[in-house]
Amino acid sequence: MLADFPYASRSQDPVGLLTGDVTQHPRVLVVAVHTGKTKDSACDAKIRYADDPEICVVRAWTAYRTRLVAEHGPQWAAPSTPAFVGIDRWGHIAGGMVPDSVVSAIKRISTLAGLPIRLDRYCASAWPPAQGPRRHR
Repeated sequence: MLADFPYASRSQDPVGLLTGDVTQHPRVLVVAVHTGKTKDSACDAKIRYADDPEICVVRAWTAYRTRLVAEHGPQWAAPSTPAFVGIDRWGHIAGGMVPDSVVSAIKRISTLAGLPIRLDRYCASAWPPAQGPRRHR
């Protein structure tokens, strides 16, 4: 979820990423964000190291990929594998994530954190208004 925030992605954006779409450089993590329906329509989102290691996308990405490869095998390091994988309740990789699984994960995380949010598969950043729905005049 940290990786979605810096470039304001929709829930389907990270699920389409391959490991080869994410490259680490000395000062940034570069994510090739696909902006259209073809492979050639992509722009690079550059995500810098955060001052706070607890919410640093670059450090989280490195730790996630290192652990994935260590626990599930070197085949997950290949550039053609999904950047983000689904893991079932028994700890087995269930393939690449789908938009609905991203939304489910955000809902679980927000509930555990005590942050009530409403999401759908198209809008992974829809925070509810603090005082109920707005009425337009």
